[in-house]
Amino acid sequence: MSQKKPFFKGLRGYTRADNDILARDVSDSIYRWWWEFMRLSPVFWFARTTGIEIQDVEVRRIYELVGDLEENGFSVWWIKTGKFIFREEVRPAKVNLINLDTLDQHNFSDESLYLDIPLSITKETIIKQIKKLLNERHEGRKLNVARTTTAQLKLHTKRYRLLTIENEYWVLLYKLIYPKIEIWRIGDRLRIRRDMKLRSTERRDNDNMFRKMSSVVGRFLYKANFSMQHIHYGSFPNINKMQTEFFPFGKKNHADFISNTTGDNCLYNQWLKDKFADKLHNRIISKNNLDRFRNNPANKIWEKIPKFIAGETDYLDVYTSGNFGKISSNS
Repeated sequence: MSQKKPFFKGLRGYTRADNDILARDVSDSIYRWWWEFMRLSPVFWFARTTGIEIQDVEVRRIYELVGDLEENGFSVWWIKTGKFIFREEVRPAKVNLINLDTLDQHNFSDESLYLDIPLSITKETIIKQIKKLLNERHEGRKLNVARTTTAQLKLHTKRYRLLTIENEYWVLLYKLIYPKIEIWRIGDRLRIRRDMKLRSTERRDNDNMFRKMSSVVGRFLYKANFSMQHIHYGSFPNINKMQTEFFPFGKKNHADFISNTTGDNCLYNQWLKDKFADKLHNRIISKNNLDRFRNNPANKIWEKIPKFIAGETDYLDVYTSGNFGKISSNS
């Protein structure tokens, strides 16, 4: 077994060779959410369930590269697939001392800055002069280290907030499972903005608050949709708008692909409900402090929760955490 320790961009200090420890370490990382997004892909679902070959060469390469996304849990998939496709083939460059005796053997690079540092001046002066030279030649905070990746699946950027990506995921999953729900209700159920107590607010009295929640959730949703598009080309997190038309299965099979993956009664939507509805429901129940009713399924409040999640009612007649008061309809 190779003793070379793996390296992954975006994970500080995670260079251990123990795969089990590494799987636990990355379970709360950008790579975990990359996996979560890939599992929602309608393209990958359609290819897997119909056997129709993806015609877009790059999308097909990514689909084959990511392996079985139906694996039982992230850790299993990571050990079998993820740790290979996300690992860097070349470790990051580091500052080195050039040996003058073997100068002719040194591998000089256009990506490096070579300095002659006199040791006859103070460290303070040396550091000051080095900083000046670096400021003239280095991109500083503008440097995107992700562009130097040698991994098979390339991290688009290291400038991201995991909480934002997590919110984007849950908003996208919610909208995919419940296509007709108003997006302010998605934000309300997921408690995206805990300071906005919409269920206890009459909409006609404070419509601006509802519009503000819709705007916040809407941003999460369109960024998540752009991220989903880029995932098919092995780039994440990437919220840049894609300009090209997308026919992953070719124009001949495109209508079939669209009909099976669009609408709240399509096969893809049914699969999402079977696969992820319980996960989404548990998230909402937890976020709204409704777990205490779980052990009493006959309770009238518990009976109303499915309609509450679906956006069919806002009325539960229960005092919840966050001083919401009695939850009432604001339709």
